[in-house]
Amino acid sequence: MRSSTTCFLARELVHREPMTILTISLEIAQIFLAANSRHRLILPAGELRAEDRTITGAGTIEFLSQFTPSYFVTSVVVGAARGCLDFDLFEAEFKRAMIPLADQTILLMDATKFGKSGLIHVCDWSAIDVLVSDGVPSDIAAEFEHGHLLLADGNHAGGA
Repeated sequence: MRSSTTCFLARELVHREPMTILTISLEIAQIFLAANSRHRLILPAGELRAEDRTITGAGTIEFLSQFTPSYFVTSVVVGAARGCLDFDLFEAEFKRAMIPLADQTILLMDATKFGKSGLIHVCDWSAIDVLVSDGVPSDIAAEFEHGHLLLADGNHAGGA
């Protein structure tokens, strides 16, 4: 799964202290490799989807399900009043599998993804611990009172 938002984050993380990175994205892995980073990269086996350079398949999710990451950082295609939505069956299943395994789930979503319609429900807003965005509609912000809402302009709002 590759999004411009998660690729931007990967480019920033290469400069941080060494971490273990679990990813299904060859593009994300390449960002770390190109930067000669000191991070440890773990990629699962599976089928490589050429159009987005994502490793997919039931074995992919099964392999990653043995880990308990401190953070699961992801994005979705749509943020709606009823929760986080996607269009890809594998990516939705992957995200649903990883959310309960992580200590914290961080969702990166730009303001253009709110208020659209999506096909597959990934999770409710209550499953997200931190929402990072450049703008959040008030109805979504009201649903998000349980966590932290970080606005890209540096403002911090909300949550426990």
